[in-house]
Amino acid sequence: MNRLKLAALLAATNIGVGAAYGANVITYYNFDQTSTPFVDQVGPADVTFGTGATSNTDSPLGDTLGSSFSSTSGDSAATQANSPSIGTDDFSISFWMNLASSQSGGDANGILDMLANTNTGGLQVLISPSDNIALGVGAAGNSFQNRLSSAALSASNFDTWTHIAITVDRDSATGITYYVNGSVLGTSQDPTAYDGISLVPTKDLDVGSANGVFVTNGLLDDLAIYTGVLTSQEVSGLAAGTLSPSQIPEPGSLALLGLGGLLVARRRRA
Repeated sequence: MNRLKLAALLAATNIGVGAAYGANVITYYNFDQTSTPFVDQVGPADVTFGTGATSNTDSPLGDTLGSSFSSTSGDSAATQANSPSIGTDDFSISFWMNLASSQSGGDANGILDMLANTNTGGLQVLISPSDNIALGVGAAGNSFQNRLSSAALSASNFDTWTHIAITVDRDSATGITYYVNGSVLGTSQDPTAYDGISLVPTKDLDVGSANGVFVTNGLLDDLAIYTGVLTSQEVSGLAAGTLSPSQIPEPGSLALLGLGGLLVARRRRA
């Protein structure tokens, strides 16, 4: 296949080569179940209701996303054996939150936790008492207390539905990007110290808590974990409700992956 034909095929897909290495959802909770468990829509990590965790009919985008996770004092959990393993891949996280402003300045709001204080494997996301989105990963000698990065929210992001996305390209010095309601928050941050470190859970996956004590005070919806990096267009689609986590990778990306395989096969035969 000559270069002109390849260029024509890529143009026809209206997508760049980089998309073949984009995000792939590995865990997704839409929280539409009204009784235990909350079902992982793409994997085996169903989470059972903990004390204080319930389903709520309030959801983002005018309740178009069904039910949500509700908590003031509890969480839900999936067993370690079924928890998502990111390994050494890049990764992304997205979710909707509607947190009470009364929590602001008090205890942290735990969003998800596969790390706790074990210092090895997994990751953790919470909203800190100072209203930062805080991301931590586990590696020897690097606990969440030495968090990977954080970005500040504003008062307008509480007591209302707010979409959050975090993307991590681990071999880029500007590889961590935070999004709020589809827009980049602050400046990109450096995750390269964690490039090559395997993020395999060493504990159960907790949804709605962190460290077993920092519980969500409010609502969560459409929480998803991905390997790879979400594009800004995908984040915008998730925040607008025009794209579901279960639709990532999008069909165009899958088509391009097939094209890549075809090109490799042709090269081997040449």
